[in-house]
Amino acid sequence: MPAEPAEPAINESRAAAGSVDRDLLYWGLGLYIASRVYLLLFFQPQVSDVLVYHNAAVRTVDLDEVVYRDFELGYPPAAYWLMVAPRLAIPGRENFADVEDFAAAYSTAYRVEMFLLDLASLALIAGGLALRRPGHLAIAVYGYTAVTLLLGHTLYDRTDMSIWFCVALWFYAWTRRTVADASQSMWTAVAFAAVGLGMAIKLVTAVMVPFLLLSEWQRRRAPRDLIIPLITLSLAAATPFLIHLPSAGLDVLTSIERHGGRGLNIDSTYASLLMLLRPLGVEMHPEYQVSAWNLESPLTPALRAAASVCLYGTFAALAVAAWLRRERWSPEVAGRIALLAPAILLCVAHVLSPQYFLWGLGVLLLLGAELLTQRQYAGWLVVLAFVATLTTFVFPYHLDQQVEWAGRTVVQPRNLVRALHRLPCTVLVLRNALFVAATAWLAWRAFPGKLSATADAR
Repeated sequence: MPAEPAEPAINESRAAAGSVDRDLLYWGLGLYIASRVYLLLFFQPQVSDVLVYHNAAVRTVDLDEVVYRDFELGYPPAAYWLMVAPRLAIPGRENFADVEDFAAAYSTAYRVEMFLLDLASLALIAGGLALRRPGHLAIAVYGYTAVTLLLGHTLYDRTDMSIWFCVALWFYAWTRRTVADASQSMWTAVAFAAVGLGMAIKLVTAVMVPFLLLSEWQRRRAPRDLIIPLITLSLAAATPFLIHLPSAGLDVLTSIERHGGRGLNIDSTYASLLMLLRPLGVEMHPEYQVSAWNLESPLTPALRAAASVCLYGTFAALAVAAWLRRERWSPEVAGRIALLAPAILLCVAHVLSPQYFLWGLGVLLLLGAELLTQRQYAGWLVVLAFVATLTTFVFPYHLDQQVEWAGRTVVQPRNLVRALHRLPCTVLVLRNALFVAATAWLAWRAFPGKLSATADAR
């Protein structure tokens, strides 16, 4: 029977990774609390999807319609549950003076729900880093606060905070799973359940699965080692769909089909490549389709096809590289590549929205703590904050021809989706180039045999 990959003892890892700077940590937590007070009480996001969620919840809770059967919803069932919960937490429509007050109460409840997931996510990643990289914990809190604050327009007004919560829960459980004690099976189950729940919300976490399963297989190369992961993963991913199957039938799958038909999003890497060709005379224009802005040109069909090839080819290559390195595929290595996978997805997918950077930058924040020294990590967080700044510069401040600024509506001639102005196009190209470069750099360091300098070197 082949030997199991070495799993470092948690105490050895803590000793190698430094200790928590408590004073710095407390100041960071204070900054986090202050930022959340600002976001919840004073900040007004310019573009919000909460009204869409409110309408879906009202149609099912108050009008007795059946979601997916009576009306289309472009979100999987677990995301729909997140929309319904705030409606159940507030009184009925008859208790409000008008529809606007009813919608405002729902919006407040939804944003509080997302804040609770945000708070839980911070607690989970702090718990995981306290076990794995205590010396990085305080700096990570500052980085987390800065990145999420800079993405404030989408932080509590989309469903992506729930995806980040699933990643944070997986990160904590997978870190605890590295402790070789009697609770290892339980934490393995929690980790795979978190990944499955993420799949039931937006399918994003599915890209993590092969690398984690390879780690479980590599322990003893016995099929029974995959039973718990596969059962918990399948139950968490499939149960939300199965619950809606009796009422909605196969229409419950339309949310998945809808995303499969989306065009070349204007935020994507491929759209940035198109923008670089514009000075050469290539015609292009933005077009709003399937709840997103796409970039249309004579080259768009070819790029859309290339995106599919690149997406599947990249992850096939990653899977082959992982298999070739299977003898060194410990849970620690599997965790690193699983964190890397969602960031790679953003680089190669043709669908990319600003709110995706909440979890896209989040996984790079966690992976940087694994691979970088404390000094390197501080600089790394500055890079991630800069990417978040570039994202918000375009969305929402240079997205459309009207923008809210200092409490008033102003005309923005240098906008993206009407004028396709050079300024927001240049910023998007820079943002995507920086994100791809950062992801590629960490990918080179993350694979076994490429770790020339990890965070263990102090």
